[in-house]
Amino acid sequence: MKRPLIQPLILVALATVLGLLLNATYVLEVFRPVPELEVKVVGEYLPIPVEIADVEAWWQERGVIVDARSEAAFAEGHVPTAHSVPRGDRRALTKMVDCCLSDKVLVYCSGEQCDDSFIVGEELFRIGFRQVMIYEAGFGEWQSSGRPVERGAP
Repeated sequence: MKRPLIQPLILVALATVLGLLLNATYVLEVFRPVPELEVKVVGEYLPIPVEIADVEAWWQERGVIVDARSEAAFAEGHVPTAHSVPRGDRRALTKMVDCCLSDKVLVYCSGEQCDDSFIVGEELFRIGFRQVMIYEAGFGEWQSSGRPVERGAP
């Protein structure tokens, strides 16, 4: 009588162990840290404020420019060649490391009432950009001054 119960119990135990192993593997893969985004703090984050003329010169030199606004705002219009890195978007930060890691980066958002450029600038500093320039007047001033605007999703 005991023998017929042993086989199903063994199968249930094996299935449970296998399920736990597969689930643990999935959890470890999904939540593993992104090695490219490990914090490399060297020195203190001190953003460099810049004016519109500096932004235009940087843009003409093909320097790295980051738009810290939402993807929807970016799609409506942005500085040509800018990369979309919305606040808190780790995938966009990873793309910046993969494509554009350099010493200097210029970051902007909507304007002086927007602090996203400072926050994204600090994130860029922590992943390896050493000089972070902040265009505090933001995209509003760029657009209203008649400078080129590009539209489209990132």
